[in-house]
Amino acid sequence: MTIRWSYVALAFFVSGCTSAVDYSPDSSRGTPPSTPSLSGATAPSGTASTKATPGTPLDTTGLMMEDIAADVGIYEINDSWSASPADYDADGDPDVLIGYHAQGAKLWQNTDGAFTRASSSAWAKRPDRHNCAWGDANHDSRLDVFCTVGRLKANNVKIDATDNELWLQQPDGSFIEVGTTWGIGDPYGRGRATTFINANGDEFPDLFVGNELPRETDADGGVGGENKLFLNKSGEAMQAAPEFGLHEFVGARCAHSFDYDEDGWQDLFVCGSKANHLYRNDAGSRFIDVTSNAGINSKPQKDVDFGDLDGDGDMDAILTSRTKVQYQLLADGVFASPQSIFTLTEGWSAALGDADGNGETDVYVVQSYGTSDEPDILLLNSGLAFAALEVPASTGSGDSVEALDSDGDGAVEFLVLNGSEPHQGPVQLLRLVSGTNAP
Repeated sequence: MTIRWSYVALAFFVSGCTSAVDYSPDSSRGTPPSTPSLSGATAPSGTASTKATPGTPLDTTGLMMEDIAADVGIYEINDSWSASPADYDADGDPDVLIGYHAQGAKLWQNTDGAFTRASSSAWAKRPDRHNCAWGDANHDSRLDVFCTVGRLKANNVKIDATDNELWLQQPDGSFIEVGTTWGIGDPYGRGRATTFINANGDEFPDLFVGNELPRETDADGGVGGENKLFLNKSGEAMQAAPEFGLHEFVGARCAHSFDYDEDGWQDLFVCGSKANHLYRNDAGSRFIDVTSNAGINSKPQKDVDFGDLDGDGDMDAILTSRTKVQYQLLADGVFASPQSIFTLTEGWSAALGDADGNGETDVYVVQSYGTSDEPDILLLNSGLAFAALEVPASTGSGDSVEALDSDGDGAVEFLVLNGSEPHQGPVQLLRLVSGTNAP
């Protein structure tokens, strides 16, 4: 649902938004070099400027979204939940892991824009598998992947065979599952959004695991079902770290790790079930909820994503509710007031990327999760003036979307899943074309 970045030098990949920061610890202070220690418990205060006057919307005459999923080998009709792009084989082409909820997951390897299934023995059917995130958990320069698992409607207590998963990539490109062995089981957690995050500043990526709020009928009363942070123990195990302040019952529709205040430490944004939460990393010692001080909209959303909308290098916010899309520009660690872009019928998920190759970040919005499908919307950005292009409704029901440049031409395609249960639907890979079949 958002832009992802790889760290070649650190062999460290974070699923979610992040900034390219050198996390080599300073031997004298245990903080990133040239990073000031943080003494306060709040984000920078003040009022952010919108920094840009909207330009003229693009003329969308003749533009349309073309589905190339069948042409590139990734098409199928199935249940779905989420997709997680990453260049797992380091060949320069974005691959993608698609989760089909209880129907298993498949890793699709991209070679020059054509997809074939890889490591077919991994990700067999597991009840209630949800979101996945890529990261080099054992620091061997190969990307691994973590997947959350829920508790089904029966509120099952998760054991080894039904618990969260950590899949370590092997030298031959296959994967083995070590979640329980590594200590990241979460028996009472209704696993949802997740992201790798550098919480303490060392070279080993840590892991945030978000959980949906417990059901009132939970036999355990919800004990143990809160969100969790696991610290990486030298690439050999992980350990829960409640002392960092993230073990809260707030839910997690989304989770993004990025350095919003540019102090050299990765922060965390969580779409909670009842409110959004922005947590500032206090120099690798704890996380502090700075939602109000940072100006980010705290009202619960269907999805929140981050990307540079105005070209100034900051990670601005796109907020998608059921009825509208808004943006908030970021400047000096403070988000400006929300600005509305478009009115929706049944908003659910969004992804950011440059669809038309003009160097500006566009927005794709999926509608109609769990209902009969409604047209999706592509919002083409021109100096913060957004032109809306309607994408004809698919069969099934819209579920999620990710942006990736599968063919390396500089313009992203949008991978859209339409299998929201109980409606099976197609996997689409949509690219923007004109009458001459060019972006």
